[in-house]
Amino acid sequence: MPSPIAHLAMGYAIYHASRTHFTTQNQRLFHLIPRLVIITAGLSMLPDLDAVPGILLGNLKQFHNNISHSLGFALLVALGVGTGIWLIRRTGFIRWFCLTLICYSLHIAMDFFTRGRGVMLFWPLTSQRFEPPLELFHGLRWSQGFPEAFEQLTLATELAFVAIVLCFVHLLPWLLAFVRKRRLANITTNPDSDNQTWGQPTAGSTPDARLWMKRDEVEVSQNQEPFA
Repeated sequence: MPSPIAHLAMGYAIYHASRTHFTTQNQRLFHLIPRLVIITAGLSMLPDLDAVPGILLGNLKQFHNNISHSLGFALLVALGVGTGIWLIRRTGFIRWFCLTLICYSLHIAMDFFTRGRGVMLFWPLTSQRFEPPLELFHGLRWSQGFPEAFEQLTLATELAFVAIVLCFVHLLPWLLAFVRKRRLANITTNPDSDNQTWGQPTAGSTPDARLWMKRDEVEVSQNQEPFA
């Protein structure tokens, strides 16, 4: 299975993708950490709670990565969380059901694409373990002891995944906004660039907002001969 580093990174990505749909995004713990990011991180780690009895009883394999790592179990957990929120607030079932299902299912998907014994994807329909056609994570080997668990290949894949998540969450939107801003600035300072013609602002638009069309398209439409 991937380490908590990768699962927490996925929870952080889910937080950024879903925060506009929850009023919880404005609530912060100790005025620092958004409460929703703690919730998504916790939901992303929820399937690994089955490791607790395994650690306490000294038999991790018997408890960890069994029925709790299945899509059927994810559906049950999502129904439980959504119903609990609805009973308390009388609203929000769909939002919390979807959020829980996404966090839980992506944890299972990440474990599926990890080197190991596979996961019981389709329990309770079948207890068969399914293995991935492609391994994206090297994973942890708790049976070899903690010093061996974070071997170099495991750490490399985990950090690479974190870097990809941070890139998509922060760097990519910044780059898109930068390109959009430069393009808008170029159009504003040079209206004739890129063969553009400008019209008058539409009703209700700001003075800087103008309609434009390509001159090539205008010329083509004007020079078209009528059908015989």
